[in-house]
Amino acid sequence: MYDEASGEWVPKWGYKGKNKDGENDWLVEVDEKKEKSTGEAHDARADSRKERKDRVRRNERKQRNNDRAGRKNGA
Repeated sequence: MYDEASGEWVPKWGYKGKNKDGENDWLVEVDEKKEKSTGEAHDARADSRKERKDRVRRNERKQRNNDRAGRKNGA
C-alpha cells in the first residue's frame, strides 16, 4: 500500500508494515478520561501493540474455526 507521509510503497502487514503505525512514535497522545477512570498512567505504545496482537490472535482463531468447518463439510 502507498504511504503518503513517506512517499513510498510499504507492505500492509509484516516487517515495517502499515499495521504497526504509531508503535514507534516519539510522542503519544494520552486519553485523560481513560487515565482518570483507572487511576494510573498507561503506556500507550504497549496498549497499541497489545491491541494488534489481540487482533492477530483473534484472526488465527477464526481461521482455525473456518478450517474445521471446511473439513466438516467435506471441502
